[in-house]
Amino acid sequence: MTAVPSLRLTPLTDAVGAEVHDVDLAAELDDGLFAAIERAFLDHGLLLFRGQSLTPERHVALSRRFGGLEHHVQKRFLYPGHPEILVIGNDHAPDGTPTGYFIPGDGDWHTDMSYVARPSLGSLFHAVKVPPEGGDTVFAGATAAYDRLSDADKERLAPLRAVHDYPYFDAKMCATNPRRTPLDDEQRARVPPVAHPILRTHPVTGRKAIYLSPEVISGVVGMEDSAGRALCQELADYATSEPFLYRHRWRAGDLVIWDNRCTLHKATPYDHHRHVRTMHRTTVSGDVPY
Repeated sequence: MTAVPSLRLTPLTDAVGAEVHDVDLAAELDDGLFAAIERAFLDHGLLLFRGQSLTPERHVALSRRFGGLEHHVQKRFLYPGHPEILVIGNDHAPDGTPTGYFIPGDGDWHTDMSYVARPSLGSLFHAVKVPPEGGDTVFAGATAAYDRLSDADKERLAPLRAVHDYPYFDAKMCATNPRRTPLDDEQRARVPPVAHPILRTHPVTGRKAIYLSPEVISGVVGMEDSAGRALCQELADYATSEPFLYRHRWRAGDLVIWDNRCTLHKATPYDHHRHVRTMHRTTVSGDVPY
């Protein structure tokens, strides 16, 4: 039986996250060390590794240790030769073509790929280029938020299922950004609306968390659409309030791994007219929420 070594960890907040010290992710990880990392990931919901020099090949190989990998629906922003990596950022090729999926940093809270039937287990986000200021990512511990709900609210919310709808989200984005290319018919067919429980049970730890992506939710099953969206936004506002937050200020070389089953996150703005921000994200396949 492989021994599981201890890791040197520093908690980031009481609600979510820990920094892992003295681990070089560019090197091959033996089974014992990876088991320790995976245990810490489950315990804390988010792990930070500073100063990592990861090639795309190594990024993908490390990500595969957590499970199968997804290919994002925005195909034109997948890393050449490594379609498991979504390039996020505002950089451009010499001919002016965008090379990254641009997120302006003023969007809503979400959990990655909640709009598919088997949402992602987690994401591994590697900072390639970071602006001198701004462009932080804020995370919320959705398990801690659930734990502090009243028993009455837990009972009221338990049977509810929110409709996660990427075409609905894309239409909203196109309405506010005329430069955005809308989904084509093939892309829309790949991501039909899907309903997931608002209170999700973690398949490994058994702990419950608030599971919402307000920006892609078109309604709640059994409720009028606007009322369902209002309920989800109210609950998300609670789950992303100050007691449950960790704000990450990126440095080049950071790798952050977060558990999409029990955290929410959002980007914050930066001066994208003056500065370049380029991040590489892999997304680990998950399971059907319950």
